[in-house]
Amino acid sequence: MSRQVMRILGYCERFNPWSCMGHGELDPFDTSDMTISKEQRNIEYEGLIPKSDKRIKARQEFHNLEQLNKALAVISGMYKIDTLPSLETFSSLLKGCAILKASWQGSQVYDYLIYYGIDGNLSLGNLLINMYMKCDKLSDACRYFTKMYATDVFSWTLIITYHVESGYYEQALGLFWRMSDEGVISNKVTCLSVVKACTSLLKVRLLFSHIVEMSLDSDSFLTNNLVHCYSKHRSLDDAFFLFQRMDKNDTVPWNTMLAGFSQNGFCNQAFALFSQMIYECVKPDEVTYLAVLKSCVNHGCTNEVRKIHVMLVEDGMESNNPVANTIIDLYARCMNIEDAEATFNKMCKRDAVSWSVMITGHIQHLHAEKALFLFNQMLFCGSKPEKSTYMSALKACVVLKSSRRGRLIHFGIVLHHLEHDPFIRSSLIDMYMKSGNTEDACFIFANMPQQDTVICNSLINGYTDIRESREALVIFRHMVHQCLRPDEATFVSLLKACINLADLEQGRQIHSYAAEDGMDFHFQVVNILTEMYAKCNCMKDALHVLGLMYFQPSGLVRHTFSNMKEETQHCLNELKRLEYMTPIKYMFSSDSELQGSWVHSNQGSHAIMPITCVKADSMSFAHGDGLDDKNVKIDSTFRFPQGLGSVLQRDIVPYNTIISVSVEKGLCNLAMDVFSQMIAHSVIADIVTYISILKACIILGSLEQGMQVHVLATEVAYDGEDILKGIFIDMYMKYGYIKDAENIFEHSSKHDTLSWTAMVSGYAQHGLPWKAIQFLEQMHKEGAELDEITFISAFSACSYGGLVDKGLHLCYVMCRILGVIPNTQHFACMIDLLGRAGCLYDAVLLLHIIPFHPANVMFTTLLAACKLHDDSEILNFSLQCIQEVAPDSSGCQCLFF
Repeated sequence: MSRQVMRILGYCERFNPWSCMGHGELDPFDTSDMTISKEQRNIEYEGLIPKSDKRIKARQEFHNLEQLNKALAVISGMYKIDTLPSLETFSSLLKGCAILKASWQGSQVYDYLIYYGIDGNLSLGNLLINMYMKCDKLSDACRYFTKMYATDVFSWTLIITYHVESGYYEQALGLFWRMSDEGVISNKVTCLSVVKACTSLLKVRLLFSHIVEMSLDSDSFLTNNLVHCYSKHRSLDDAFFLFQRMDKNDTVPWNTMLAGFSQNGFCNQAFALFSQMIYECVKPDEVTYLAVLKSCVNHGCTNEVRKIHVMLVEDGMESNNPVANTIIDLYARCMNIEDAEATFNKMCKRDAVSWSVMITGHIQHLHAEKALFLFNQMLFCGSKPEKSTYMSALKACVVLKSSRRGRLIHFGIVLHHLEHDPFIRSSLIDMYMKSGNTEDACFIFANMPQQDTVICNSLINGYTDIRESREALVIFRHMVHQCLRPDEATFVSLLKACINLADLEQGRQIHSYAAEDGMDFHFQVVNILTEMYAKCNCMKDALHVLGLMYFQPSGLVRHTFSNMKEETQHCLNELKRLEYMTPIKYMFSSDSELQGSWVHSNQGSHAIMPITCVKADSMSFAHGDGLDDKNVKIDSTFRFPQGLGSVLQRDIVPYNTIISVSVEKGLCNLAMDVFSQMIAHSVIADIVTYISILKACIILGSLEQGMQVHVLATEVAYDGEDILKGIFIDMYMKYGYIKDAENIFEHSSKHDTLSWTAMVSGYAQHGLPWKAIQFLEQMHKEGAELDEITFISAFSACSYGGLVDKGLHLCYVMCRILGVIPNTQHFACMIDLLGRAGCLYDAVLLLHIIPFHPANVMFTTLLAACKLHDDSEILNFSLQCIQEVAPDSSGCQCLFF
């Protein structure tokens, strides 16, 4: 063995990293003090280290590849004469390769480490992993990590962090738990990296239990990240529990908790926490205001917006562009475009976002001309429009149906080189289609170098909106031919096209396509499928879709189940090891049916929430081709399955579709059955549901069921809604329960036109004309709007009571004072009023001065009055007119005889 090799072995033995273990925690990147001092080493090896090595300074920083290559040339010269560089030299080289992302040079350094036999050095190994991380060489980093003779917490933290930053969350979690199993104690940096890798609430809770076990839960920065993670997974109880334990002297924990409430839609809680923050004298910053304002945007809290706006002015933050832009957006969403404009005009310096938000706000209010004016003003001021600004301007052209202006904006898009953006192209196609210029839309589509699903969706949706549904189906066939995968929006537009065509068979084919792609259980697709089958007179299939919606887990649930299936054993082991949560039973069958449950342990809010799933009963239907209630019904034994906690959401839209279509088709018993099943399974009805179901009760003549619906609406506080109050009053009036109707009216804080009209109509129907007129006059005094239907009810009251002069006066008020244009029903009511009073010649005169061709109902009304007063002359005139207007009418003949 040569003398040089012996010297190398001696060097490696003296500086063996294993000899450092157990002598306190080392800096993973510190090579200045391994086993002997730097001075002692230099003295002992002065003869071995040539002068060339001294040209590479200890802890030298390399600012470019040229310096790094020169240093490697020095090492190469030392390699040729079998001379040993210092550890500090290798440390500097690896740090330089990491900074400059020089993976090739880093690999050379690694080769030298292997040659000199120091590739097992722990500190250099950590630097090597860090170098691979900076150079995006995951496979090389993992390969070296598995070869390391010894690892410490820094090694594990580096490799875990790299996996998290690369998006390999499951692998990062696997490494973390393997690190724990091997007895390496994690620090807060490790836990911070792993927090980002937790993709489910269960994983966050497992990590938190580990953090508690390691006594790291007192670290404010780590706890703040856990609060954010819990909020991201909608576990606000856990987030608030940790927030209460934190030191809240600065704004960071407050901002995190406020953002959690805001992002999850808890507007009231966000405002309460903000108030508590002010009470505890913690001054809000920009992030605080943005979080609170975001909750206002989501819920349209106009009053709270104004209060916060005042605070912003007091704190001198109104000129802050992000805050001011949010204020403008918020006012626009809250239907307060005037305050939005005032805030916009006060801005000293407007950026592209400011212009975009203001333009979008005007589009939301359908102020298309104003939006385009602002867009032109933005260009005049020299501000460069963003992609979103162009998209808003194109929407304004859609509102105006102006393809000419759209072309000008299209020219600007080309000048700014944005024409290749898929969203811009989609907006252009949508603009041209809805402006009636299908040729330009098809030209853009045909000249695209690469077509995608988004572009095809725009064309399909455009054809559907302009009722050219066959063309939409042609585009879909083109998509299939081009092997483009349709998404949820594709199927929604295609099914709307099938509704326009009333093509049930085509709709079934689209349904089968959606089922093949796994899209048939997405909520929007289920909603439109239900509507398609219902409007195509196939109620059995509509009910079938509604039932299957809850038999099959959604995509989120299926993904959760598959992940849980792979991780079950590890999670259970962790739960048992930590003795933090108690698993009772977990069963996963081959048909993806989850059975069993998790129960709470004595650890309060940190136990796993119960998850249960029971097998659904089958839905049965009676056979038959007709749409009679006897042929289409829900079996009394049918039950929708119970949901999986809060994962399976119940959507009200398909229920409303079936109920409303059933009522329209006269299948009111079916509508009542669907409503009963909906209530039995805790699906919360909305106003649309109650409106349809009350119509069904009125048609069925079932006051008892109507009263039950009234009770349900009262329990969910919908009885105070204006439109429902009017329907309730109308229902009680129709059945003669005048006192109940009056009670609802008197206890209403605000009376709308519908409520007033229902009262007037009810009094007229029950022979109380003066009461009806009295309510009409009171309605006018209180400033309520008197619409066409109100006057029809008033004329009917005058007709039943024989109040001819009052009726004529009301007609004068309607036409001359209020400017309401009379229609066929108004003239029919006036003819009935004159006819009942015996003023038949005045009724004939009214027929001659009507500004449009008289309808059949006017002559039949006059005919009935002639028969009542035995006037054969006008009777013959009426019969002759009816024969001219409706020669096939047989009802008038029956009336005559």
